[in-house]
Amino acid sequence: MEDLEKSANPFAILVLAHLKGQETRDVPWDRLAWKFRLVRGLFLRGWSADRVRSLFRFIDWMMELPAELERQLAEQIAKFEEDNHMPYVTSIERLGIKKGLMRGIETILEARFGSAAESILSEIRQLSDVEMLEQILHKASTVERLEDLAGLWDPPGSRHTADQEEGSSQKEEL
Repeated sequence: MEDLEKSANPFAILVLAHLKGQETRDVPWDRLAWKFRLVRGLFLRGWSADRVRSLFRFIDWMMELPAELERQLAEQIAKFEEDNHMPYVTSIERLGIKKGLMRGIETILEARFGSAAESILSEIRQLSDVEMLEQILHKASTVERLEDLAGLWDPPGSRHTADQEEGSSQKEEL
């Protein structure tokens, strides 16, 4: 076990996660401790954020915890990240937040505007700014027309953006 934990081979970590997952199947507190230990080890190896996220997902799947302990794990990881300036999992959380916001936006717009919402939803899905998605979700339930939402952002390649750029270059020429 010690050799697996110290190994630089990512498969060693996955084997260890499997073994500890089996060993702690009926002992959730021990599983929490081992899951945190394994995830912390991912951070300390200096691997890329993508590799850490991929391995974290696998460990997370392999060592499932009850909801309350999962919340505690998230808090432990967030504190560890903050203390060590390692924002790997925060990006995972941001992806989850974005996914949740998108589901909410899709649900509201489809319920209110039906299939007509699909064109604007394709634009919204291209956005990555969580704060913007929060604004869109808030407005989605109150706007009268779909077009009123589009004013919150300039979709990539939008006519509005092109018009602004054209206007700026004309001003520069003057």
